[in-house]
Amino acid sequence: MFKNNIFVNVDNINTVYNGQNVMNNTFQNNLTYNCVNNSPWTFANNIDLGGNISNQNPQMGSQAAVDAGTTNPLLDFSIASGPANNTGTDGKDLGVLFDETSTMNWAYGRNSRLPYIHTMNVLNSSVPAGGTLNVQIQARKAK
Repeated sequence: MFKNNIFVNVDNINTVYNGQNVMNNTFQNNLTYNCVNNSPWTFANNIDLGGNISNQNPQMGSQAAVDAGTTNPLLDFSIASGPANNTGTDGKDLGVLFDETSTMNWAYGRNSRLPYIHTMNVLNSSVPAGGTLNVQIQARKAK
């Protein structure tokens, strides 16, 4: 079952990388954009449970880079507006980490859950042999 996904620039959505046919699958609330087959739910005995959107720009934060074929997990895959906004089966955005306000949003989800060092100050610039280095550290949690 393919549910709440965004497929962009897929050369052939009817085959996977190992050459096997994608058939007898169920599609619900997916979006395609610039794919060779923008309606895979209508082919190869696939089942259309509705809510699928054919060949519309999902309007991700880094849409221009995605359209250019950039492969970088640090791109912004969040949805600000457009056809993928709040159109999932649960009323939330389609795509990767879809919830705008919780820990399941893209900007938060790609961050570490552990605190990180935000500011570090060395309080004494020189330390004699056997002396003590005084450091002040301020940590923050991911947003």
